[in-house]
Amino acid sequence: RGPPPRATPPAPRASASSAPDLRPALNALLEREEMTAKQMDEVFGALLRGEEMPVEQVAAVLALMRAKPESPAEIAGVARLYRGEMAAVALPKPFETATLLDIVGTGGDGASTLNISTGASILCAAAGCLVAKHGNRSVSSQCGSADVLERLGVSLDLPPSHVLRPLLAASSAAPNPAGAITFMFAPNHHPAMRHVGPVRRALRVRTIFNMLGPLMNPARATRGVIGVWDARLVEPVAAALAMLAREDNGASDPGDVDALVVHSEGLDEFSLTGPTVGVRVRRGGSLERFELSPTDLGIPLTPIERLKGGDAEYNALALREILAGGGGFPEAADAIALNAAAGLMVYGMEDNMRDAFDRAREVLRSGRGIATLETWAASSQAAKAEADARK
Repeated sequence: RGPPPRATPPAPRASASSAPDLRPALNALLEREEMTAKQMDEVFGALLRGEEMPVEQVAAVLALMRAKPESPAEIAGVARLYRGEMAAVALPKPFETATLLDIVGTGGDGASTLNISTGASILCAAAGCLVAKHGNRSVSSQCGSADVLERLGVSLDLPPSHVLRPLLAASSAAPNPAGAITFMFAPNHHPAMRHVGPVRRALRVRTIFNMLGPLMNPARATRGVIGVWDARLVEPVAAALAMLAREDNGASDPGDVDALVVHSEGLDEFSLTGPTVGVRVRRGGSLERFELSPTDLGIPLTPIERLKGGDAEYNALALREILAGGGGFPEAADAIALNAAAGLMVYGMEDNMRDAFDRAREVLRSGRGIATLETWAASSQAAKAEADARK
């Protein structure tokens, strides 16, 4: 009998000399200077390419950026790099000029409220919007958008080639299809993000990566309501969004974008607990600050305990009752209608929040939301079956 087979040697690790040099970026950040494009690529470009780098140095870069804090150019720069690697999708002809809406939060607020933005997205679709929602599983709460949608019967595992089918199924009468919604599950569209997992797990604090999701919609939705976990992020995220919109339009003109970036009382959404502060990124490029209290629309202030959610099963049951026009969760229903109103306004269905809120509440009470959800769940399952059949 011959000698035992030799074990396959492990793949060589990158040597210190071959790893990207992060010292220029670290030195700039220690001086509280903005990173250059070259430094951004040395750190974040290498990360998305999966190049091996010292986790301690990458963590130091992320922590120093947060402490500085991140500038609009840095936020837009990192988003630009990762958007370049995402599995993007686009509506086919003759739907390619249709307007798409996303209502999304960064997460990270730790409040564990009901899935307000998910409910608002479905409600906007019921009101006639085309919604291309982008999201993931829970990070800071018991139940993220993907978790509750899965419980509601929506198929998450749609490949990019089929993810827009639920929108197309809404109507064959282009270019003005009926309202509809689809969900783009972030891991299916951003494979490069897997490389940042180790350093994020090592840090266990919020970094620039926590604010990128709303800026990387794979369908490039031009209408948006974006919630951020800290009021200090409202202006830089809005400015970064305007920068990215200009690039998407291929000129200095930001094009057709119309979006709100908001924060309220520690929550990454319009809230009933107190005033919402925000910036509107308008078509034409202007940034307009605003503040809105629920009482401005005749909604009483509500303690956050009345908006709390639970696990996926609890939140799914609550959303079903709310979308069916039931009265079991009145405060959460108002919060969903308030966030949907913001979506309806930027989509162009109403000119102001008061009229938009009245419209959202009327659609909610009509029960059209539950019909939209059931149609969506069925069309997503059909799209999944078609994708599986083509494998």
